[in-house]
Amino acid sequence: MNNESTKGYKEFIDVLKRGKSTILLITILATLAAVLFSYHSMKSTKPMYQTETSVVIGSKADIVNAVTSNPTFEQIANSSTIAKNVSLALKGSIPVSEIQKSYEIKVSADAPILTITASGESQKQSKDIAKVVITSLTKEVQRIYPKQSMKIMENSVQSDLTQNKFKSMNVILTFLLGLFLSIFIVTFRGFFDEKIWTKEDAEKYTGISVIGNNPKRKQKKYPTLDSMGLKTFNQLKSNIQLLNADSEKKVIMIASGENNEGRSTTATYLSLSLAKGGKKTLIVDCDLKNPNIHTMFDLINGKGLLDCLAGDVAAGKAIKATKQENLSVLTSGTLTLDYAELFVSRFSEFITTLKKDYDYIILDTSPITTGVDVEVLSKYVDSCVLVVKAGGTERKDVIKAKEILQKVDGNIIGVFLNEMD
Repeated sequence: MNNESTKGYKEFIDVLKRGKSTILLITILATLAAVLFSYHSMKSTKPMYQTETSVVIGSKADIVNAVTSNPTFEQIANSSTIAKNVSLALKGSIPVSEIQKSYEIKVSADAPILTITASGESQKQSKDIAKVVITSLTKEVQRIYPKQSMKIMENSVQSDLTQNKFKSMNVILTFLLGLFLSIFIVTFRGFFDEKIWTKEDAEKYTGISVIGNNPKRKQKKYPTLDSMGLKTFNQLKSNIQLLNADSEKKVIMIASGENNEGRSTTATYLSLSLAKGGKKTLIVDCDLKNPNIHTMFDLINGKGLLDCLAGDVAAGKAIKATKQENLSVLTSGTLTLDYAELFVSRFSEFITTLKKDYDYIILDTSPITTGVDVEVLSKYVDSCVLVVKAGGTERKDVIKAKEILQKVDGNIIGVFLNEMD
């Protein structure tokens, strides 16, 4: 199997894995519907009684005549003449059209015996049908073929209750149909899916290495590093430190193309990991229009970044401590009309001052594709991590975000794939 085939197979398996809930749901619903239908059909249909009776049609040589003569014995048995005779004998209780459906004829291949199997809603009805059919058939055959010997076998009548059986084959076929239909739907939908789902997707459409991923799990109200989070963000921290080997590179911007891609979550947990590792860390909320960091740490967004830039408050008073040792937070502060001008004129000096007091400064920014804040901030940061939401970020958005950052010389050191809701 060549590389292209292997890649195509892997993508197909990835699509099935993503759509496993849909496949399971459709298959279960289809199978359940088949089970309920078969059960209802079994219970609602009246039980039928069957009666078999046989007639000797002569010698073994007469078997050929029975199936090759014109008309054949079967054609005679299924004729309207026989049906009318049966209907008359039953005093019209069963229509002629229904009579013809109530019995079958079979000529034995090994012996000169013709068997009639009749069905009815009661034992008496099935016996009556069988008796009249065999009698009428005998007379009609001998009328058409006078030399044909026909003798009804004694004690040949046997009546049995035919129970309505649960149609398990229908259930099996419906299960398979539901399975194949769901796989087709998932595959068809995946073919037109323009979202980033995997590490391979992220690297393919950004051309940038994935330096970490956050597995899907439930987020806690107050950020703490559980065993999975500790492993995830320690890996991200290690990769960032390796890529930022220069000790002077302290300011890291966490960016994403759109909202709800896990940017604030990534910034928060990366800061926690750095602080747990003994690094004095400050996380700054630079998403001025939709600040979120204060909610992550259950803080009030009072005096913050913009107030510091405006000179209304000193940084030392605006920065707030957290429950995690070595980790502090600077909220976004009070939004003003001239916030963009404040960034351009004062952010460089402000961040330079903060770098003297902290080992790392993590900036949580606004979405790249919907604002200009990131373009301004890119000039003052040492490196940038681009966050991509698995199953949420559109390919076109991540490509646009990368192009914007590169246009302003943003130093993108890697992509972080976020799978958390």
